[in-house]
Amino acid sequence: MSNYYNRQWRLPNNENKDKQSNYSMDFDGSNDKIIVDTSVNNVLTTGNEPFSFSIWFNVDSVSNNYNEFFGYGQPGVGLSGVRIYGGVFKHNSVSGIYGSDLNSTTVIQTGQWYHGAVTFDGTTRKIYVDGVLENSDTPNLAILPSASYPLTIGVYPSRTKYTYGKIDAACFFDYALSQSQITTLYGSSSTGIGNP
Repeated sequence: MSNYYNRQWRLPNNENKDKQSNYSMDFDGSNDKIIVDTSVNNVLTTGNEPFSFSIWFNVDSVSNNYNEFFGYGQPGVGLSGVRIYGGVFKHNSVSGIYGSDLNSTTVIQTGQWYHGAVTFDGTTRKIYVDGVLENSDTPNLAILPSASYPLTIGVYPSRTKYTYGKIDAACFFDYALSQSQITTLYGSSSTGIGNP
């Protein structure tokens, strides 16, 4: 015998509304964070190995204050992560004390959902906003996962710069996503958000 569940009870008054905002994580910019177990360090990228980041975000501030979505590594040794800084989406990579950032060209607005992605195939790093390739480079990356600073969501690995806004579907891949995979993750107005 099957059971009927009232769909309005499951998502009261929001059944056909924006599913992204219904299920996102809201960060207050001061102390909210998710620390991923250090066992994930075994699969995080080090050196010039391929990787990808993918995330949906809706920030409450686009000032020069950092909006650190997620990252890993150890300050002064090597860091990798994605953030909003100076009003653009960027991949922040630091080897020792020197940074190798890759910036998007889209100026991020508050109160609006964006999909951001970064890929690195071992040679070329690319950054996308809403499924569109916006910039690329050929960096020399030396990222060293640290048990002291494991993969974190909502804060920079040094634990001092927090996200102020909503994030959803934060994903890390140990390979470079293709353009078609980025398109799938972004989705479209007719198909909705992709499935990571």
